[in-house]
Formats: sequence, C-alpha cells, structure tokens
Amino acid sequence: MSEPVPVEPSAGASIIASLNLPQLLAGEAGKAFSRLLGGILDIPAAWLERPAAVLRAKTSAQVDLIKSSSRVIEERLQTDEQLFLIAAANFFPKEIRRALNKAAVVSEAAKSLELMDAKNTGDCENNVRTNSEIEDDFLNIFERYAEDASSERMRVTWGRILAREIKKSGSFSAKTLRVVSEIRTETALAFQRVVPLVYGSSNRNMIGNLDPSGFISEEISSLEDAGLITGVSGGIHSRLTIVDGSVTLPMRSGVLLVNFSQMDGTMQMPAYALTEAGRECLDVVEHVDDKSVLLSKFHGIHPDVFGTRVKSIDYFRLNESGNEPKSDRIELYKALR
Repeated sequence: MSEPVPVEPSAGASIIASLNLPQLLAGEAGKAFSRLLGGILDIPAAWLERPAAVLRAKTSAQVDLIKSSSRVIEERLQTDEQLFLIAAANFFPKEIRRALNKAAVVSEAAKSLELMDAKNTGDCENNVRTNSEIEDDFLNIFERYAEDASSERMRVTWGRILAREIKKSGSFSAKTLRVVSEIRTETALAFQRVVPLVYGSSNRNMIGNLDPSGFISEEISSLEDAGLITGVSGGIHSRLTIVDGSVTLPMRSGVLLVNFSQMDGTMQMPAYALTEAGRECLDVVEHVDDKSVLLSKFHGIHPDVFGTRVKSIDYFRLNESGNEPKSDRIELYKALR
C-alpha cells in the first residue's frame, strides 16, 4: 500500500499566514483564535514523521487515537508500520479537514471584528481589543460546531458569532449554537427576510402579523419549527398605545410611524415573538435592504390590519451611528381616502 501524499511541514504556518489575521491578537480574540488554530501546525508535521517517531512524540492526535483503540491495536501500532499507515490515512485527513474548517471560521471572525470596530470607531488598527472574557465552556461547544463548518455560509455565520462573543461574552447560549448548527439554508434565508420587520426592545422583539385573514405562510412556520420564533399558532398580541393619532415602533434599522384615524386609544396587533435564539441571531444574519422588504410588506395592506383604521405608514432610517433617525421619510402606505 502506498504512503499518504506528504504535506509540507510548513503547510500549517502557510495556512495561518494566508488568513490575513491582525498582527496583534490581544486579549480574548487571541485566546479564541489560538484555541481554534492550535491543531493546524501539529497535524501535517505528525503525518510526515515515520510511525515510530510519531508514537514517541505522543502528540495529542496520537494519544486520542491510541486511547480509542484496544491494547492489542496499540501494541501493533508500535510495531506494524502498515497498520499505522491505514489508521493515519483515515484519521489525519479528517483532522486536517476539521482544522481547515476552524481556520476558515477564524478568518471570518477576524473580518467581522474589523468591520465592527471600523463601524464603531472608524479605525481598524485596534480591531481586536476587548475587555470581555470569553468563557472556556463556550469555546468547548463552539469548536465542535466550527470544525464541521464546510460551507461558506456556515463559516461566515460561525465567524460572526465568534466575533460578537469576543466583543461581549455571553452573547450566545449553548441552545442558540445548537439551533444555528441545525438550521437549513432555506430557513436561514427566510429569517433574513423577516429581520427588517422586527420591532420592540432587545428583550421583547416582535414581528407583526400583517395578514388580517390569519394566513400563516410556510416560511413563518419554518421559523417556529427551527426555534427562532414562537406564537405562530396564535395567542400572542402586541399592545400598542395610540398617542395624538399615531404609534411609533422602533425597528431594527429605523423607526416606523403609523398614523391612525382615531387620536387616542390602544390596539392589539397579532404578532410573533422571537425566541432567545432568534434574538441572539438578529445581528448574525446577512442584512438585506430594509426599504425593499418594508415596501413589499406594507404596500397594499388592508387599512384595518392594525385593528383600527390606518391613514398612513412612514419609515425613517437610522443614521450611520444608529442613534438618531434620518430626516428622509420613506412612505410605505397611504390610504386612498
């Protein structure tokens, strides 16, 4: 049997160099990145060594392999080169693939950190500084998911999660990590499309049910099945107070102003509530154009969708800092009479 195709000893270092990571990996970013990248340098070098030398070196990969084998197999591994090559041919490619997946996730996390700091400070030079302390328990769970991230979508998603956890420890629960690992591409895209419709406070995010007939779309059902929202079967209402003929709803990227025919009162709007996983994933999904989504949802809606007669609906986007609404108004709906 022919030996596995050798990998250059410098391959691991070359892979890390190609990630274009920041020069100074300080604080929690350095801790997380080092944890995920640790195996890249070890595995190719171990695969190059002769079996006897590998066993003497007792790297972590070989220790794991030996522990999973019986005493008879362990003894044969020390003397039978052919058996070792069979084990190595099956074991190391999987470990290398997992290590490369983790490296790709780290690369995406570094990009996200740069974008986050550029948005907040306008300066990318201090892009990995943080005072939060990332938990070892989080890294233990995260690493298992990151090593299986073979698609670009999942690598980007896990990279964004890691970046936000580095910035603020505790941003993601173990349950949310599981939900993300199991979510289908179609469901992720559906969630991406409803994010611009989310309103409310950070601990009570809602999505209004804008169909007065009570029709539940397949997309909305899939979001509940995935554990991102709840209330699809009914029973959840958002209580809104009308003041001076209008209701102001804080949205993800702006403010929604709904003007009614009556001046004061309250209204109950059917809604879906985001679960903990849904709330934690809001900043992870790829952003879509909020204007086009809102126009498509509010254009031609029934004037009594909110439970009382609607005169007009306007949307004001937030400015670049995310604090104050822009002065430009986007008209989403206007009653004919």
